[in-house]
Amino acid sequence: MALIGGINVIDTAISYGAQTCERAIGAALRNSIRNGSAARDEIFVVSKCGYLPRAPRGRGANRRFDPRIDQQQLGLKPGDILLGSHCIAPAFIADQIARSRRNLGLATIDLYLLHNPEVHTASLSKYQFERRMSAAFDALEQACASGHIGQFGISTWEAFRCTNDAPAHLSLHRLRSIAADVGGRENHFAAVQAPYNVMWREIATLRSQRGRNGRATLLAAAHAEDMLVLTSATLAGGSLAMPGVLSGGSDKALTDAEKAIAFASRAPGITCALVGMGSRSHLTDALRAVRRRRTAATQ
Repeated sequence: MALIGGINVIDTAISYGAQTCERAIGAALRNSIRNGSAARDEIFVVSKCGYLPRAPRGRGANRRFDPRIDQQQLGLKPGDILLGSHCIAPAFIADQIARSRRNLGLATIDLYLLHNPEVHTASLSKYQFERRMSAAFDALEQACASGHIGQFGISTWEAFRCTNDAPAHLSLHRLRSIAADVGGRENHFAAVQAPYNVMWREIATLRSQRGRNGRATLLAAAHAEDMLVLTSATLAGGSLAMPGVLSGGSDKALTDAEKAIAFASRAPGITCALVGMGSRSHLTDALRAVRRRRTAATQ
């Protein structure tokens, strides 16, 4: 229903739902492509790694990631896994891409993101963190070269919503430099993902990034680098879909969820506003927003 209705970007992560989200998406994609309701080249699939995935019901190649077993098998060092839950080491990234491709049933994942890498900044020096990111980018470039992923980027929660002197802050300019050092001018570092909604507007208002003419917002800095910007938390965890939260405005026909989706998706510089959907009614709101945007674009 989502694909038929015009939604063509699917965002997930191996850690979502203990790998069950990727598997459900994989099954839906296979069915849609098999029955002709969608074509592979019409769908843009995004996944992520960073958090250790759990899969209580998983067996064989897609069982849960067990640090006691997999850390040794992948040759990970004790410090590679942060607080027993997060890792961006090259061997781990390669392992996660392979698992995600199996879960999704795809030869190539269109966009692959490092999931909240800023969590490592609290325990590493700037030099150590940048070395870790350089190694991660190198692993992702290798995955691009092998055709396992198309492009890569980073998905953050805090890094682009805080001031530039905050511990979790990441500089897009510096990340681009690291990517160029690893992959040259034709590197595949192509996207960023960060929260954006009517309550959390920092990526559009906070000048925490280096721009060509001084300080810039994340959206302005990404636009200058011709990067994709995907935004998360469009409904702020569902709170913006609660009746009455966004009751103002001239269009009384819109539901609160539709208003929140419209706000995020129409912001200049945003490539795609991601909406979490857990029910058919959620999907209905999202499809209405898609249809309204299409109608507005043709008028």
